[in-house]
Amino acid sequence: MKNEYITPELKKRLIERETKTIESLVREHSKYMIFMARKFGIKRDLEHDVIQNTWITFIEKVENFEGRSKVRTFLTGILFNKCREIKRSENKHISESYSTSEDVYDILWNNKFDSTGHWISVPEAPETFSLKAEMATIIGSCIDSLPEHQRIVFSLKELQGISNAEISQMLKQSISNVGVLLFRAKNKLRDCISIASEK
Repeated sequence: MKNEYITPELKKRLIERETKTIESLVREHSKYMIFMARKFGIKRDLEHDVIQNTWITFIEKVENFEGRSKVRTFLTGILFNKCREIKRSENKHISESYSTSEDVYDILWNNKFDSTGHWISVPEAPETFSLKAEMATIIGSCIDSLPEHQRIVFSLKELQGISNAEISQMLKQSISNVGVLLFRAKNKLRDCISIASEK
């Protein structure tokens, strides 16, 4: 099943909870959803939960869907809203964490090591870095430093190849606003990469 529009026939199969159809959609779109959840700033330990919740909402809401966009567009819109909910919740939790007596360094370091004191993700040895890897890091950091809406629009357009019209539907923004966000993102990336490369 390719990324298709939600036709009346597909809608009917989804409303009837046809297992084969749902499994096919999950197989087709899950890698993309993981990628986008990470671009939306979701931590790896939460990404499967947010994707599962996205699928649940997708199935629950498909009955109300009018069929004017593709499955992926509909999923991305739901995923975007789920990620925003998680980010709001995390921000609230972080501010509560800092108000406790727990040391700030403990909060930061507890996320780096497992319960046995070993690295959760071992840092790469400096000698393994090449110029290419360094540039990839710079580009990734620059993308991550973009304001949220610019980062999302840039990722959808340039990394996923989604059209401005579909992005407009997903994010409930006008097409001209999507264009402005993309333009600003590209300018900020160009400046950020230029400055980082000179260091």
